[in-house]
Amino acid sequence: MLARPPLTRRLLHSLSNSGLLLPIGLIVIWQAADRATPRFLPNPADLIHVTIGLSAHGLLAQDLLASVVRMLCGFAAGATGGAIIGIALAASPRLHTLLGPAVSAWRQLPIFSLVPLLTLWFGLDEKAKIILIALATSIPVMLNAYEGVRAVPKKYTEVADMLHLNPLSRLLLLQAPAAMPFLLTGLRQGMAFAWMATVASELFLAAAPGLGAVIMAGQERMRPDMIIIGISLIGGVGILMNAALTGAIRWVLPAWRATDQQDNLS
Repeated sequence: MLARPPLTRRLLHSLSNSGLLLPIGLIVIWQAADRATPRFLPNPADLIHVTIGLSAHGLLAQDLLASVVRMLCGFAAGATGGAIIGIALAASPRLHTLLGPAVSAWRQLPIFSLVPLLTLWFGLDEKAKIILIALATSIPVMLNAYEGVRAVPKKYTEVADMLHLNPLSRLLLLQAPAAMPFLLTGLRQGMAFAWMATVASELFLAAAPGLGAVIMAGQERMRPDMIIIGISLIGGVGILMNAALTGAIRWVLPAWRATDQQDNLS
């Protein structure tokens, strides 16, 4: 009977397989070294203490909720608009000829260059932030929806022609289902763009609660601990939202494929 490896070795092996070994190792080294002055680089223990203090007053929860709600509103609007535009452009050659050059120019435009214009039009309120998030979300969703409809196999299109399907039936029965895997990928990319745009909007248009406002407050008060806490929360929330959406996609896509296969067999 083989002897089990020591507990330390098994723990290191588990951390290595989960991808946590490097970040945990860096935190341990950071805490152990503690050579920099707390003014410029507080150690992890101090950050935890400050985080607990801010959480006890409900400040971080308020900022976190504001950022998440803001992102979800912009994401929903941008994903809906991007999916509609992408599918419409791919499904209608006439519409593609009319709007294709404008869409190609739009996708090359850095989205944050619109911040000064949005500020002039809508000020620093929620509307400007949500519009910026929606615009950032719409681009990857639109491109993936477009590619999904264009990827419809030619034999399916020929069958639709033989059945004389009208444009609406062709869209609902053929093009939209074919675009679904691409669209789900676009939603995942769009959420990443939406979260980045959320933080950027809060940094550029810092007139409301949000994680970006936490970072700006830390800069104004010369509090690196607040800046690091804000950055850490942004990264952690982004990872959690990406994992949640990825799990939903893995659940939806096999279910959709199973339904599609049953329809083909019936």
